[in-house]
Amino acid sequence: MKINAYLLYRYRGWNQTFSFNTSGAEVYDKVEIELPEGAEAVYNKEYGFIDHILGAGGEPNTEFITIRKDGDAQPAIAQRKNGKRIVTTLKFKIID
Repeated sequence: MKINAYLLYRYRGWNQTFSFNTSGAEVYDKVEIELPEGAEAVYNKEYGFIDHILGAGGEPNTEFITIRKDGDAQPAIAQRKNGKRIVTTLKFKIID
């Protein structure tokens, strides 16, 4: 499943941060992110943007996060399984 999000620049002290909305950001790019097999986006019905991600198998404790890899921002999801935090980086491309 592919979803749209935003790569925000110079936002709240961070050089690059991934987000589902542009609130408070002046400079950003729209990006397309590929979720892992079985994961799905849950949309906020009132506002129409993505509210959160459910992991494969409907895991409700999935976080959408930004990690740093060699100085660059990378979108990722983090899940708790058997008391351990598992982080999966996601592929993305700038589309706008």
